[in-house]
Amino acid sequence: MDYRERVLAALNLEEPDSVPTHTIYLDANNVDNILGKPVSTDFDLLEQTKNENPDDWPKKMSDLLESVETSIFSRCVEAAIKLGLDCMQIGIVPVYFIDELDDNRNLMKDIFGRVWEAKNNEGNFNGRRSKTCRTLLSGNCTRGYGLCCRAAAYRSQDR
Repeated sequence: MDYRERVLAALNLEEPDSVPTHTIYLDANNVDNILGKPVSTDFDLLEQTKNENPDDWPKKMSDLLESVETSIFSRCVEAAIKLGLDCMQIGIVPVYFIDELDDNRNLMKDIFGRVWEAKNNEGNFNGRRSKTCRTLLSGNCTRGYGLCCRAAAYRSQDR
């Protein structure tokens, strides 16, 4: 059985040739450890965009985010294959960069209105929810090598 047949058999409550292997999350730093660090990091791109476009860097960077997310997704899948995993979960919530007056942080807003701060974690984006956000609304899309695509949103109040 290949990975797809193995996972589909398990999902259909049939007996696969072996138990499918799965991971919930491969962060960018672990992916870099598995595949090697890319020549130019995502945070390098952010800094370059801010330097070259001081007045409208949030729009320019937001326009580039789709290619950054595609690159991250592709590297996660490549790392999962290298590890021999049958499937994995990928969660992507679309974001765009914003520029708040008197705030020099790298702020992003997601499609649910949450504000995030993009922090440099060894060249990778490490999103941390900004304290200016008052509600927690999380959603994710899980993709296991194209086997499924489910979206869910949950709402709760900050404590």
